[in-house]
Amino acid sequence: MPDTALAICNRALQLVGAPAVSSLSDTTDPNAVYMNTLYNTTLDDVLASHEWNFANIRVSLAGLGMACTPAWGFSCMFGLPCTPYLLRVLEVSLDGDENVDQADPWRIETWFNAAGTSCSRVILTNSCDVSMLYVGRVDASVFDVMFAEALTYELASKAAYPITRNATLIDGLVRIAQTKWQKARVRDSQEGRKKNSVLSTVLTRVR
Repeated sequence: MPDTALAICNRALQLVGAPAVSSLSDTTDPNAVYMNTLYNTTLDDVLASHEWNFANIRVSLAGLGMACTPAWGFSCMFGLPCTPYLLRVLEVSLDGDENVDQADPWRIETWFNAAGTSCSRVILTNSCDVSMLYVGRVDASVFDVMFAEALTYELASKAAYPITRNATLIDGLVRIAQTKWQKARVRDSQEGRKKNSVLSTVLTRVR
């Protein structure tokens, strides 16, 4: 059965001896409000910290609907993925060439319209065809089981102080979370093999 954000948060609450919440959007329950915020910020942080296979997404930016010319410095600009939201760029392919080197510059910036009333995250390049592999903010339904377990303990370790003020409990949860993250990363790194070709060595974390 696919996991959910609510289920993960309730397991974390159980670890600190707090009652389960019925919905993370329940603004009348202080624990629900707190866990909703904690879940979203913690998830982005841990997803961007590693090249999790289940969160890797390949996309051609030419099809995302925004390609125009930057004010200066580069000849092309493409909007970055929003669904799933891009957290970290892993690889970039320009004009169909995966062997991007330092002679093929690209930058990630924020673009504002002429009126300054709206903005978008963009990648600037001198290429008219851009594809990328990135880590995205994916739904809990695709989480690896070991990632979900580590995230549960990570949330519990962060929720323990405001809910329990129990230092001993906090220290124990932190140690367990660290061990579970280590095991999850090792397992994830075993699920694939890198290409022998020279790929972009630039790892960009986008916040």
